[in-house]
Amino acid sequence: MCYRLLIGVAALCIQLSYAAECDKCPVKVELDSGPVCGRVLLAENSTQYHSFRGIPYAKPPVGNRRFRAPESPDPWTEPLDASVEGPACPQRDIFYGILPMQIRGQSEDCLYANVHVPANVDCSGDGDSGLPVLVFIHGGAFTSGSGNSDMYGPEYLVREGVVIVTFNYRLGVFGFLSLNTEEVPGNAGLRDMIELLKWVQRNIRAFGGNPDNVTLMGQSAGAASVHLLSISKAAKGLFKQVIQLSGTAVPSFFTGSRAYSDNVNKMFFTELGIESTDPAAVYQQLLNTPLNQLIYASEKVQYNTGLCTFVPIIEDEITGVTRVLEDDPINLIGEGRGKDYPTLLSFTTDEAEVFRYLILVFNLVERAQQNPALGLPPRISFGVPAEEAATLAAALQQKYLNGTVTLDALISVLTNSLFNHAAFKFAEWRSLLGGAPLYFHQFSYKSEFSPLKYGLWIDYDGAAHAEDLTYILRVNSALQDYVSFPPKTKDDNMKEWMTNMIINFIRCSNPTCMADDVSPWPPVSKDNIRYQDSVGPAYKLTEMTPEQTDMVQFYDSIDAQIR
Repeated sequence: MCYRLLIGVAALCIQLSYAAECDKCPVKVELDSGPVCGRVLLAENSTQYHSFRGIPYAKPPVGNRRFRAPESPDPWTEPLDASVEGPACPQRDIFYGILPMQIRGQSEDCLYANVHVPANVDCSGDGDSGLPVLVFIHGGAFTSGSGNSDMYGPEYLVREGVVIVTFNYRLGVFGFLSLNTEEVPGNAGLRDMIELLKWVQRNIRAFGGNPDNVTLMGQSAGAASVHLLSISKAAKGLFKQVIQLSGTAVPSFFTGSRAYSDNVNKMFFTELGIESTDPAAVYQQLLNTPLNQLIYASEKVQYNTGLCTFVPIIEDEITGVTRVLEDDPINLIGEGRGKDYPTLLSFTTDEAEVFRYLILVFNLVERAQQNPALGLPPRISFGVPAEEAATLAAALQQKYLNGTVTLDALISVLTNSLFNHAAFKFAEWRSLLGGAPLYFHQFSYKSEFSPLKYGLWIDYDGAAHAEDLTYILRVNSALQDYVSFPPKTKDDNMKEWMTNMIINFIRCSNPTCMADDVSPWPPVSKDNIRYQDSVGPAYKLTEMTPEQTDMVQFYDSIDAQIR
């Protein structure tokens, strides 16, 4: 056994010489940094699993380590209590309503991982032995969220024989500020993700997982991060395949341009009263600025910039720094980066519906009426001169807004400009590049009970951003214990269908490989971009609609202005 199982009757504890440990440490794992004690918990249908929470995968990024690349954690000798998840990284959450519980609050000391393991796993042997591993990167516009089980519970997947790893990474200014220096090159959040993946490679066998069979999955900004890592030389060899839900590295809801970064930095430094233009002086001032002031200034900037503020950036060459992103993602994709990863790419029909309340809070309808460029992806508005951006924005307004911005029309525009156009383009490019298969999926199921609607106190008609994820990872803060969707309805069947799709892909790089009597789901090809449309718990292979084709062609014409 790869870890000592200490549960059972007292006689077993005595036999194994663990009598004193039994109550203190139900399950124990030896990691490269020290021993860890987890808990035995129940998944659905009273299935037991072993949960190890709040394991440090890097040193706390505090003091002089604020903004710097992560470092491996210091070792320990006494068993580490891994029964409670670590604190979330500093943030001012505007996305998730009442869903996040953050039992341990927030702290800059936040680089913790959670590992959930099926009970009675045996990891003896080498080579291909061990269970498949799913590493999940949470979303939140690079500014909020955590990997904790209040929103991303493992209960649906862990009972299917998969090791689940979730984790926190630095967000906002802490994770994505760039001064273009050795101390603050940018992309600290992406570097945290790479450090976590290296930690998984070193330690996952102790949990019964196979380090050669790691699937990297993300949603929204997490999906964009997955894609960015798949085209980064710095992450090469750390995972086998990818699942991207509502996010790509194709710049849509964010842009990695230096012009955008400089603009955000200028607003941020103004809020903090930092006037120096010397990066070394700015760095020292930022190190000395209290956490709450950094968060408050970030919040002010976010109101002026939209959903995203500090985001992944294209890095310049800096002595002593390994670049994570060395060129425009579009160029790297065009070179064939990432094409050898089997990919499951998914989007929802009504992505931006989840932002309905935020659009009102940010007064975006009125602001978009006054400045139509707000409807453009940031890569456009920061990629062309202001006059050109105004012309393109006018074309967008004429085509989709009929000259007047309404809430519903703006939601439709943002769905396409921030999410769905990028998904279709990535699918198209992969079909032309060849390489490993890419399976394309649209989630259009209308939930009877939606944890998102419950948590955000909103209502909408359709399948919004993150709606699909609630059928894959359990939203524990919105659901009763050990119950999927009370009462059992077709939502439960949809959850089983989505779970099977993900499990199939994890096991054999094909979302239907273990299914019986189903319609074929071919990967995209250069002759046809087709996708499975999940209207319900059934397979429905679908051609692009005329509206989708027209949308892609329109945004392509806009993109052509900056290439």
